Amino acid sequence: MPKEIIWQPNPGAQTSFLSAIDREVLMGGAVSGGKTDGLWAAPLRWIWSPYHRAILFRREKDDLQEIIDRTRMVYNKICPGAKWVSSRSRWEFPTGAKIWMGSSELAKDIEAWKTFEFNFIGFDELTTFEKSQYLYMLSRNRNKVAASLPYQMRSGTNPDGLGHEWVFKRFVDGKTPYVSYRYISEVTDPKGRTTELELTRKFIPATIFDNPAVGDRDAYIAGLQQLGEGLADALIYGRWDYFRGQMFPRSACPIPEVPPEIKSQDHYVIRALDYGWTDPTVVQWWIVYPNLYIRPVLELAHEVKIREASIPTIVHLMRKAEERLASKNVNMPVRLPVIDPSTKQRDARDANRSIKDLFEENGLWFNSAITDRAAGWAYIRTLMENKQVCHWKGQGGYLISTIYQLVRRPGTEDIKDKQNDHSADTFRYAAMAFYEGTGQAIGSEQEKLSGKQDQYYPQLMKRLQEAQRGTSLNLGDGF
Repeated sequence: MPKEIIWQPNPGAQTSFLSAIDREVLMGGAVSGGKTDGLWAAPLRWIWSPYHRAILFRREKDDLQEIIDRTRMVYNKICPGAKWVSSRSRWEFPTGAKIWMGSSELAKDIEAWKTFEFNFIGFDELTTFEKSQYLYMLSRNRNKVAASLPYQMRSGTNPDGLGHEWVFKRFVDGKTPYVSYRYISEVTDPKGRTTELELTRKFIPATIFDNPAVGDRDAYIAGLQQLGEGLADALIYGRWDYFRGQMFPRSACPIPEVPPEIKSQDHYVIRALDYGWTDPTVVQWWIVYPNLYIRPVLELAHEVKIREASIPTIVHLMRKAEERLASKNVNMPVRLPVIDPSTKQRDARDANRSIKDLFEENGLWFNSAITDRAAGWAYIRTLMENKQVCHWKGQGGYLISTIYQLVRRPGTEDIKDKQNDHSADTFRYAAMAFYEGTGQAIGSEQEKLSGKQDQYYPQLMKRLQEAQRGTSLNLGDGF
């Protein structure tokens, strides 16, 4: 009598995902590519071992139920005697192996697993997670020496969500699918002995066409196509240059790389600072070429990202940066220094001084940046869409790694709260100073408060396009 086939992987992406031996593997791309099934199936390979410890994550607890329900349909059939322990949110197998189901709705929730060891860790919809959550669990990816089990990080996702950019950079950007990439590092023990360490990473693309289990696939794809070309292509074909709600789509808003060199001695510098109360402080230096290519050019020449530093320390780092710029023939001093307006708030506990005051007491002066957020984002979008923004080779990492992650708040021309927007905010202050410095109108207060918000943004964009045709903006060194 033939054996019942409870479940088997699809040929192609799903089979490659399950057979991969790399430390980190992402199966990603289109919807319905078989990613979730691949994730719950992968940790079953080691349920014979009493040391096997695995966990599968979804960001939201409610979404985790989908995986739990699926495993309850098949785990008992695959391994008779397997038991779901709801109070501990885990599967327990007769051998002693265990597979947890976890969530981490807040970034800090991931720390609940700090005392655990898992030889297998899986993330479903990885782009819904923050990079810090993923890396934190990478530190938990370990096991007892006696276990002799491989350490594996496995993920599945669509090209969408707040974590889109970091996932794209880590697994997809510049990498050939199905190829294992080796990352070598060295560690030196207390006796001075150096050991070379290796970690391998692989991206396996998956689309709806890889999953024969999808019923009436043509009708499903026809429905997805109604979402519009960008989102439809992302979900059907796994395009990574677009995701839903993206404030600055990578394909429409490129930031190309250019050689780090001064294009003309006819220039001045804008310095913009976003002070981090609990987040990083970001400082950017922008070179403005008033007449280059018959239009003004704004070039980001340097950026620093500073965590948990006192004002004197930040000032010291800024002075060093400006000395470096001067050595590269950048015209100093700074002509337009602008700072996050919230730094003007005075603190009675500190002699009624503000952060701005403290910078000035240390010899650095700033004007308060203009706070019109909608106009600032519009200026940035205009510069980027017109391909007037670039960055010096080897620089621009923080801005480029975060600006494409920003998600728009529905129905507005602003971004959602609680995003990594520190570098983008600094860019916004500089863009506002740039346009104001070249005499470009941003609309009167009456216009902005008239209630005609739907008309205000298109009018603003049209005004910028007409008044700033050919304004070029480059992002640069140390940035």
